[in-house]
Amino acid sequence: MDQEIFETDPAFTRDRHIVMLSQHPIGLTTSSRTNCLLPVAGVSLFVFHTDAKGRYSNDTADNRVGEYNPRLRGLLRTDKEGRYRYETTRPGSYDNGAAHVHYIVNAHGYEPLLLELQFQDDPIVVAQLKTGKPSLDPVAFKNGPCKSRPDCVLTQAVTRDAQGVSHVIRDIQMVRQ
Repeated sequence: MDQEIFETDPAFTRDRHIVMLSQHPIGLTTSSRTNCLLPVAGVSLFVFHTDAKGRYSNDTADNRVGEYNPRLRGLLRTDKEGRYRYETTRPGSYDNGAAHVHYIVNAHGYEPLLLELQFQDDPIVVAQLKTGKPSLDPVAFKNGPCKSRPDCVLTQAVTRDAQGVSHVIRDIQMVRQ
């Protein structure tokens, strides 16, 4: 389950080191009454993001193209308890948007998911919150790939351990097909 799955980023430093993990198992809600999660083992997660400079690829500065072949990416599976963990470098932002990590989540018998994680301490997110603007464009959210998933994009808190390494939690709930 513990994996360092990304190639070395030249901008990688202790302050950009980040651990991404699930606090609770990736699961399936068994009952709305009990809100109990059953862990789902073997869920495939493909994660990718930009480097510290906000670029997906070394081959092109155009992120619309680079996003299709990202340099910083990884494929992992949840363990028997439905958990995952990986270490990477903290992504940079681009096009005046908040830094984020993309998740493509698949498991046999479940709806595939396209998710995103933003960071609560990202300067762009902080500035948006101070002005009262939503961190997500409501029109794009309503009409885009997130229209059926309120947790499509999460803005999560970032904590630091004694060594200065950031930790972020991204729990995921699966939906049966």
